[in-house]
Amino acid sequence: MSNGVKRLEEHFRGRDPHLREIFDQLVAGLRKLGPLEVDPGKTSINLTAPHHVAAVTVRGTFLRLAFVSNRRIQDERIAHVERLGDAGFAHSVVLESKKDLDHVVMGWLASAYRLRA
Repeated sequence: MSNGVKRLEEHFRGRDPHLREIFDQLVAGLRKLGPLEVDPGKTSINLTAPHHVAAVTVRGTFLRLAFVSNRRIQDERIAHVERLGDAGFAHSVVLESKKDLDHVVMGWLASAYRLRA
């Protein structure tokens, strides 16, 4: 596409189908909390409700899930943390299988969903 925005399918083209299954499970879990829009961009897939909840980047064998929290999360699954000034912390986790979307990760996302609601 000329503006650099990809369609959702393009993010998963040529990738292991299990990555799309993880993504679909993630979206289904978030939609249990309320309305959610899936907005594919050039390098990531933004999840909004109506504020930004999370972003997913499709990598070679995993998904990188980024989300914001009003507190720093201490957990071995957190791959990266960045301070956002007074706005809180940006966190990212690696999702390699559907079991990685357990109640703890979904709880973090539920907090991100409600953070600016």
